[in-house]
Amino acid sequence: MVEYVYAEQLKKEFNVVASFYNQKVKGKVFYCRSHAYVIRKGSQLNHEVNAILILMNPGTSSPRKKESFVPTLNLELPSCIPYIEAKPDPTQYQVMRLMKIKGWTRVSILNLSDLCAGNTEDFNKLIQEAEASGFHFHSIFSVEREKELQSQLSTAYVPILLAWGTNGILETLAGEALLKLPPDRIKGIESSTKPFYYHINPILKEKQIKLLTKIKEII
Repeated sequence: MVEYVYAEQLKKEFNVVASFYNQKVKGKVFYCRSHAYVIRKGSQLNHEVNAILILMNPGTSSPRKKESFVPTLNLELPSCIPYIEAKPDPTQYQVMRLMKIKGWTRVSILNLSDLCAGNTEDFNKLIQEAEASGFHFHSIFSVEREKELQSQLSTAYVPILLAWGTNGILETLAGEALLKLPPDRIKGIESSTKPFYYHINPILKEKQIKLLTKIKEII
């Protein structure tokens, strides 16, 4: 079993930076995050990463400083959005634990959807509202954002860890993602039900440790 490191210690060792944006569509504003890096303190921010993780959505992720500028787009693709410091969330702490186990310096985090929501019910509602409003490119795996996706995937020949969970609302998004990912780089704990991979951050500490132990074995 791997050692379990708590958030207070992880905060001292890692930072999170991310690109947040608001997407305004037909009078409604969707709060989003397109990309994030988890970085070991003392290292440089660049595009060289040890692994790429693909998760469900950004959850409750938010800027560390309230006064940070978050651009508002009007049905525009989220390109060239600046990176700002972000508050780590529970899933990112679990990513940091994996980084400690593997000795990694930087990882890249993409999501099946950019829509920020704290729970599955809210996330499902936002997806429906976004699609109904014509905001189809909330996913980096959409046709409109193909160049952006290839840019993120081509930074280095590193493993791509799929850990987006097993919730049924992800079926379409996950299926689209698998069609666009290089199969020879894919890693993850695959569910018996396709196209799902177990989430990197189960609720219980014991399950978090067990999952990290399994991931350590396959990467």
